[in-house]
Amino acid sequence: MAEIGYLLTVALVTPLSSYFKRKLKLRTIFLTAIVLCITDCLMAACTLNFPMLMTARILQGAGTGIALPLMFNIILEQSPKSKIGMLMGVGGMVVAVAPALGPTCGRSCRYVHAVALDFRDSAAVPVCFAGVRP
Repeated sequence: MAEIGYLLTVALVTPLSSYFKRKLKLRTIFLTAIVLCITDCLMAACTLNFPMLMTARILQGAGTGIALPLMFNIILEQSPKSKIGMLMGVGGMVVAVAPALGPTCGRSCRYVHAVALDFRDSAAVPVCFAGVRP
């Protein structure tokens, strides 16, 4: 159920990225997406009940809905023309492979760790990208 809320939020926020791009600076949008991802991963890691988890997943969906089109926008606007094809392929691969690997890795981690640990581990990824300068 939390995944449905996440995906619906991604689907609703993604079209808003065009509006954000026109009204805000690229750096502001990027940092907002990263902060949403980090805080909501940590929030999901500390959930005590389902409504808290659902709220965290909806906010994660907002961060992903902002970050996903932003990734392709940064590739198209700031990459050298000779590397755009390769970078778009890598970006597309991330979008295509993540939904396949996420549940597989998550289920295998459940046998070793608690469910909340999955969210704590995933909080490290946006932290790594927080230092990247767009």
